[in-house]
Amino acid sequence: MQSLPPSSYIALPKLKLPASYVCVVRDVDSDSYRIDKTQDPPGFIQGVLAERDGDYGIELLAIVQTGDLNAFESFLLERHDASLGVDWMSLDDYQLRELRSSVLQINAYHSQYLTTQQYHHALASAGAAATLDSVKRPAGETRESGQVMLEGLRSNSVGAANQRRLRTRTRIRSRSELWNQELPPEQVSLKQRIDAKINHLILNDPALLVSIAILIAIAVVFVLVALVTIAVPWR
Repeated sequence: MQSLPPSSYIALPKLKLPASYVCVVRDVDSDSYRIDKTQDPPGFIQGVLAERDGDYGIELLAIVQTGDLNAFESFLLERHDASLGVDWMSLDDYQLRELRSSVLQINAYHSQYLTTQQYHHALASAGAAATLDSVKRPAGETRESGQVMLEGLRSNSVGAANQRRLRTRTRIRSRSELWNQELPPEQVSLKQRIDAKINHLILNDPALLVSIAILIAIAVVFVLVALVTIAVPWR
């Protein structure tokens, strides 16, 4: 499993099952959330934007790449009681905190605010960069274009870009701001920190987790033996 920057969605290659991307999206108008799978993030974002009719855009909170979609989906359901699908969900404060500490890693990178206009701009920029990449120099060298430019996609320091309606000057408050305000890192409970560490070990280093469990078991057995030895009366 690998968490990817939401801003890189336009340049991500298509995958074939069982590999897949899992995306977490927030509809800014309704403040609802969708957790869904896709093999093609640009096409997924285009579809989500096309089905909306609100005044604002969407906030792409996270993209997670997994090599085994079935295993990841089963773990997500078992560990966090969450399933993938096309439904939009309204989450309460507790559910938002659970989502924040889940394996979806929505705070790993800044979120990305997107509109239909910005999507088409990014798509055109990506196509122009790919064209430049294939142009040959007189000496026979290939022009180096570097990474695909994601012009038109703007991210602020807390995640979503500041977008305003024409009839108001009220700035959109991103969910990232609300999370950071309601639950600063230093106030995250010990249980949530332990759960996050265990999730990370299960998905990225299960061998280390097994080793830790074995060491704990050995320590418990040693303590029990010591207690029994002390409890036996001397003869």
